[in-house]
Parts: sequence; C-alpha cells; structure tokens
Amino acid sequence: MTEKIWRVWDTRLALGLAVVVFGILLFLKNADSEFGYRLWSWWPVIFMILGLGMLLQPTRSRRWILGTVLFLLGLLILLSNLDLIRLRAREVWPILLILLGIAIVTRAVRTGRPALSGEYLDLSMIVGGGQFNYNAKSFRGGRITAILGGGSINLKETEMAPDEAIIDALAIMGGIELIVPTEWEVVIQGTPILGGMENKSLRSGAPGLAAKRLVVKGTTIMGGLEVKN
Repeated sequence: MTEKIWRVWDTRLALGLAVVVFGILLFLKNADSEFGYRLWSWWPVIFMILGLGMLLQPTRSRRWILGTVLFLLGLLILLSNLDLIRLRAREVWPILLILLGIAIVTRAVRTGRPALSGEYLDLSMIVGGGQFNYNAKSFRGGRITAILGGGSINLKETEMAPDEAIIDALAIMGGIELIVPTEWEVVIQGTPILGGMENKSLRSGAPGLAAKRLVVKGTTIMGGLEVKN
C-alpha cells in the first residue's frame, strides 16, 4: 500500500486562498470605502492562518521555521494596525530576522544535522545551501524547504520502498534541484507564484517493468523547482 504524507492543511490551497483574500481587501481599500479601510487593517491575519496551518501539520510535514515566523510576524503587524502596539516599517525587518534566527536555532538544537538517511528526507536550506547526496534503501518521501537559498539533492543512489513516494517541496526566493534515477516516473503537482517548476526527468524503465513513481508537491514563490535525471 502506498504511504502518503497526511496533512491537516493543504499549503498550496491556503496560499491560493490567501492571495485571493489579499486581492479583495486591497481592492476594497483602493475603492476608498470606509468598510474597506476597516477590513484592510486585518490583512495580517492571512499570515497568521498560513503559519498556524503549517504548525498544525503532523511531524513529517510540519514546517516549524516558516510557520512560526509567519504567525508571529502576522500577529505583530495586526497589533500595530489596531494601534495596540507601535511598529514602524523599518522595525519589521529586524523583528523578522530575530524570529527567523530563533526558529533556525531551535530547529538546529532539536534535530541537529539535516536528515539525509532513513526512510524520510528532511532538508531545510535557509539563506544558504549546497549539494546533498541521499542514498536511502527504503525511501518513502519527505520534505525540502529552501528560503533565500537552495541546493541540489541527488537521489540517484536511492531505492524507493513502496511503489510511490511523495516529496513536499517549498521554495521561497530560492531554488531546489532534484536529481532522480532514470527508472523513476516523476509527477510534479504545485503552485508557482512568480516562480517556476520544471520536470526534465525521462522515464527509462525496462519494458513491462512497473516504474517507481515520485510525486513532487511543490510551492514556489519567486523561486524555482527542477527535477531531472
């Protein structure tokens, strides 16, 4: 039986809805209506919902860093918009860097080095990256996150345990390159926003032999995702 990564919250669906809601709020604000201006103050709730959704995921799908940063940043901006705290635009970036740093340190203390062995791949590239070789003999999927960074993940020596594995990939102002075995069939499902996704892989399994299937569920925001052999 194919094992899939169960998720409480579909990040791509939430992101698409967030863009729609943001557009509606911006339209109402630009229409110079009093109701629109009142609603506009609540736009940071979109960040909070996205962040909370990421934090509510099961362990294998949870994105602690991005979820924590989005939720706390949205909360701070919302409190500022409601005049409960004073937060100027030039103070947002330092606060964002502090939250991001705390999240990275917490993740490093909790998990240590990126998991590049075992059944599930768990790799985060934040403001950096590199080249990684993954050679698990019972690969079942995993997640890859690239924020202001990126890298190349080589899966050519990897053996898939079931007939299908799922990788959840997120690239924000960064890039992810996956190098997969030629006998794998690759399917990309995702939402590129001011970014791109490309499947350059070629299935070359022997005739009559059922190929292993890799499903890459990607979200790119001003970033890129590429799968090749």
